[in-house]
Amino acid sequence: MVISSDICKGLDVYEKHVNDYNRNFRQRNKLPKNYDWRPYRWCSRDIVFSLLVVKHNRQGNYLEVDVCLVTNPPQYIEHSGARVALGFLLSEAYKCGGSMEIVFTKNVEEGKVPKYICDLALDYGISLKHVAEGHITPFEARQLYLELVGFSSETKARIMKLSIDGELTPERACFVVLGGVWTVAEAEMIIQSCDHPERILTSMSRPEDRHLYLNDLLIARSVILGGALDRKLLKRN
Repeated sequence: MVISSDICKGLDVYEKHVNDYNRNFRQRNKLPKNYDWRPYRWCSRDIVFSLLVVKHNRQGNYLEVDVCLVTNPPQYIEHSGARVALGFLLSEAYKCGGSMEIVFTKNVEEGKVPKYICDLALDYGISLKHVAEGHITPFEARQLYLELVGFSSETKARIMKLSIDGELTPERACFVVLGGVWTVAEAEMIIQSCDHPERILTSMSRPEDRHLYLNDLLIARSVILGGALDRKLLKRN
């Protein structure tokens, strides 16, 4: 469990970042850059899962985290808060174009990887080697990302083969799911049934390449239809 002093310190730092954000961006009607500190609050109605403050460190090319407060509400699935926080951190690390490394500052549990994230990693069977230094390495981040999304073992093996061939990165396959572009089932249909899934998942198809474009369009339409059918079958009358 996280000790109360770490929670109080994190709340104080979070409040300071929110005030700075309001003064520097909201009041000036400006949008922050990736390298600016940005506070986030992840909630479901009146239940808070996580409070986070992040920025892209341009010198080290990693995602820097200054606040990472996580709670796991008992009415939700196990590690729910850690899943929300880690999913955002990994997706933000990819979106910012960094190395996928995540570094926690001294304001986060005295510079260590948060305990809730360590517990989730252990539950996935992933050993974090630099907990005391507050680092999640790019390799560990990719492992966590694949497990967090929930791909089947066959799909993960296919993704890794595509990665070795230089066709598709694992983080791209994960990002399109957590980013809401495709569901897990739809992404797996593309990856498993398509000869060149990277064309669809990386938006490489161009209308000028008519035959390739129509082929990819047909596959994407079939996947969307299958996803709609799944949702219809799962919906209660």
